[in-house]
Amino acid sequence: MTLPAPAPSYPDGLAQLSRGRDNNLNLIRMVAATMVLLSHSYVVASGDMKSEPWLALLGMTPGGVAVDAFFVLSGFLVMGSLQRSGRIGPFAVARSLRIYPGLWVALLVSTLVVGAAFSELGFRAFISDPQTWRYLARNATMVGGSEAVLPGAFAHNPFADQVNVSLWTLRWELRLYIALGLMGWCATRWPRGARLMPALVPGLAVTLLATTFILLFLDKPNDAPRLGAMFLSGAAYWIHRDRLRIQGRWALAVCMAMAAGAAVAPHAFEVIYRLGFPYVLMYLAFVPGSTQGPATLRGIRAYNRVGDYSYGMYVYAFPVQQCTAALLPGISTWTMTGVAGAVTLMLAMLSWHLIEKPATSWRRRPATRAEPGKSS
Repeated sequence: MTLPAPAPSYPDGLAQLSRGRDNNLNLIRMVAATMVLLSHSYVVASGDMKSEPWLALLGMTPGGVAVDAFFVLSGFLVMGSLQRSGRIGPFAVARSLRIYPGLWVALLVSTLVVGAAFSELGFRAFISDPQTWRYLARNATMVGGSEAVLPGAFAHNPFADQVNVSLWTLRWELRLYIALGLMGWCATRWPRGARLMPALVPGLAVTLLATTFILLFLDKPNDAPRLGAMFLSGAAYWIHRDRLRIQGRWALAVCMAMAAGAAVAPHAFEVIYRLGFPYVLMYLAFVPGSTQGPATLRGIRAYNRVGDYSYGMYVYAFPVQQCTAALLPGISTWTMTGVAGAVTLMLAMLSWHLIEKPATSWRRRPATRAEPGKSS
């Protein structure tokens, strides 16, 4: 898919800042995955979905902010992947190889090792139960929905029965991949399609944001418009990256506005946050450590040599936390975070080096190495 010719880029423009792979994307995703683990530690240790202290102040949790970050960055990188792929086939292969191999291994581990070991049922009864195979089948594709329960598993934990609630976001991410891919396919088939994309994607993002705000004030929150707005905001940033200047003073102004909103009311904070968060995230992803950022933060880019362990952290954390709660009854939130975090990190490292990284190398890579997102 070829978009209209970009406008001249600014030295501090997003197009210039996001060239290559010298960025903070891996670090941000790892921090986000850790934030999800922290939020879930409150829930798993206490059994109370509303136990996090940030809910009363901001109306959201660190885990919620982390999920938004994943979707904004995903929209930005996946839009770039779609444009570089040019055709729907290579795009679908690239997305599938990034998501499914690591997911399938995590599903087998959570089912045949974790579920079987921590189920009240015997192994034979566990394996023959239809719910076991429903868990595997639905989560193997995610497009039709996710499943969090395995028969008899974690029945006496504070947050009982749930094996991996984190997987629910993957179904929305995959659906958004499909939606964006279909838009790209239509753009290649319809002569005016590519010219409409720069207006269509931001227009959809604004529409979903408006829907999110309406539902917010009606106290009827809904995940679909919220996550869709974040994803398409990221995609819009990619499309218009040559026109967007990313400056620290504006990122700071957005953060100050969010702080002022938090002092007024959770709804005020959330409106400002949803409008300004993608900009702040783009700043954090591409400026610190670059020539445009503070010299004291140049070393932050060294994290890129470590690897992208965030996906493994995300798909393994909740089962590990449930195992921790079962083995250490009464464990505190912060001890849960430390113990489960260490175990999950080891699994994530194995997943990246043995499964995810080799899988992404299988896809055909066009000569676009100057663009970001190859590990998206």
